[in-house]
Amino acid sequence: CACLQSGGHLVQSVASGAAALELLETAPFDVVLTDRSMPEMSGDRLALRIRERWPELPVLMLTGFGSLMQDEPPPPGVDQVIAKPATLRELCDAVAAAGGRRTA
Repeated sequence: CACLQSGGHLVQSVASGAAALELLETAPFDVVLTDRSMPEMSGDRLALRIRERWPELPVLMLTGFGSLMQDEPPPPGVDQVIAKPATLRELCDAVAAAGGRRTA
């Protein structure tokens, strides 16, 4: 979160996929950044749920499995996979490319 904030983005962080879905119901967002491996709900499942409810909302997946996933299409509902560790520039470029607005 801090690295995206330092890049001029407003960031909301939550502890689970379910919490992300609840937050998305309360306010508009430009981009969702999720991990793939999470407790209770995987990033893959979260991306599908987001795509069903908000089909135009870009979903980026930041994952340690990113290097293994580079030669295949992203999971359904995911617009781009970003391999960990990612630099601030890589994250900011991915958010900008997905349509995230800069706020500073």
